[in-house]
Amino acid sequence: MTARLFQYKWAIISLVVFGLGYAGFSLVGMHREMAGLNMGSLAGGPVWFVTSVEFDVLRLENALYRYSEDRYGADDVHQTFDILWSRLAQLEVGNTHDKLLEYDIDMTVYERSMDVLIAYDDRVTSPDFGVDEAQELFALFDQINGELRMSSLKVLEASIAETNDLRLRALSLAKTALFASLTIAGMSILLLIVFRLDSILTRRILFEKEALLQEAYAADIAKSQFIAVINHELRTPLTSISASLALLKSGSLPQMSGTAGDLIGIAERNCIALKKIVDDLLDIERFASGKMEFDFQEINFSDALIQAIEDSKSYADSYSVEVSVNNIEPDVRVIADLARINQLMANLLSNAIKFSNAGGQVQVSLSTESGRAVMAIKDNGRGIPQKEKTRIFERFHQVDSSDRRERGGTGLGLSVVKEITDAHQAEITVQSQLGEGTTFYISFSIANSC
Repeated sequence: MTARLFQYKWAIISLVVFGLGYAGFSLVGMHREMAGLNMGSLAGGPVWFVTSVEFDVLRLENALYRYSEDRYGADDVHQTFDILWSRLAQLEVGNTHDKLLEYDIDMTVYERSMDVLIAYDDRVTSPDFGVDEAQELFALFDQINGELRMSSLKVLEASIAETNDLRLRALSLAKTALFASLTIAGMSILLLIVFRLDSILTRRILFEKEALLQEAYAADIAKSQFIAVINHELRTPLTSISASLALLKSGSLPQMSGTAGDLIGIAERNCIALKKIVDDLLDIERFASGKMEFDFQEINFSDALIQAIEDSKSYADSYSVEVSVNNIEPDVRVIADLARINQLMANLLSNAIKFSNAGGQVQVSLSTESGRAVMAIKDNGRGIPQKEKTRIFERFHQVDSSDRRERGGTGLGLSVVKEITDAHQAEITVQSQLGEGTTFYISFSIANSC
C-alpha cells in the first residue's frame, strides 16, 4: 500500500462523510417538516367529520319523514338515530374537536344536535314512539341542518387554505429531497472510487498474506519435523538412560559408594523429569493436531486413583509432603482411557505436591453424587489469584514466573489435564484461596449412568 493511494483514499472518504452528513441533516430536516404536515388530518379529519354529520342528519330526517308516512319502521329510525349519535360522539375522541376550534368553527350547532339526541333518546327507543314525535324531531333537525351546512362550508374553506399551504411546503421538501438525492448520488460515485482503491490495496495485502501463509506453512512443517526429531532423537536416548540408571539403582550391579548412589538418584530424577517434559510436548502436539488416540473402556476409577497415590509418594517425599486419602469410595467405575486417566491423576498429584508447602499435606478424595464420580485433589500451597484462574489451563502458562525457577516445570501439565478432561467429556473446576491452597475437582459420568 503506497502512501499516495492511502492519502487519496482518506481524502475521498472524508469528502464522502461530509457530503453524506450534509445530506443526512437535510433529510432529517425534511422528515421533521413532513411530520408537521399532518396530511392525515386533511384526508380523514374535520372535512370528513362535518360532511358525515350533515349526511347522517339528512339520513335521519329521511327516516323520520318515511316513518311518518308509514313507509319505514321504528327500527329504521332507531338505527339512523344511533348512527348520528355515534358520529357526534366522535368529537370526544381524537383531535377533530381541536382542529375545528383551530378553524374557528362554532361548535354550538354540534352541541345542540347532541342535546336533541339526548332529549329524544328514550322516546325513540320506546315502543310508543309515534308519528307526532317523529315530526317534532324532524322539525328540530330541519332547523339545525342549515347551520350544519354553513359550518361544513367554513370547514371546507379552511381546509382548502391549509391544503394550499401544505402544497407549498411539500414543493420545498421536494427541492430538498432532490438536492439530497443528487448529493447522495455524487457521494456514491466517490464511494465507488474508494472501493476501487480498496480493491487495489486489498490485492496487495492478499499477496502479502499469501507470502505469510506460505511462511507459516513452512514453519508448521518445520515444527512437525522438530517434534519428530524430539520423539526419535531425544525421547529414545532418555528412555535408555532412565532404564540404565534404574538398573544401577536397583543394586543388580556391584555395590557403589553412597555418594555415587546419591548422584545416580539425582540423575534418575532429572532424567524422569526431562522425559515427562518431552512426553507433555508430544501429547500437546497430538492434541493440537487431533492425532491423540484413546482406548475407552470401563475401568475401576477407585483402584486407579489408589495406585496413582502410591506411585506419587516417592515424589512427595522429595518435597517433604504427605499425600493422604480423605475418602475414596470403593468400586467406582467410569468409561475412560486408563493410560490417559493415570496421566491426568499423575499431573494433578505432582502439581499439588510441587506447590504445597514443605511439611504440608495433599488430600485426595473420590465420591459419587447424582450419577457422577467426583475426584478432588487439595493442596495447602499459596493458592491461585482470582485473575489467573481462567489462564491456568493455557499452554506454558504459570501463575508466577518465579514458579518455574522455584518449582520447575514448563506449564504444560494442567494444559494436558484439560485436554484429557475434555476428551472424556468430564468437567473440571478449581477452588482456590490465597494463602490457604487450591482444590481441583474433576467429575466423570459413572459407567452405569453413561
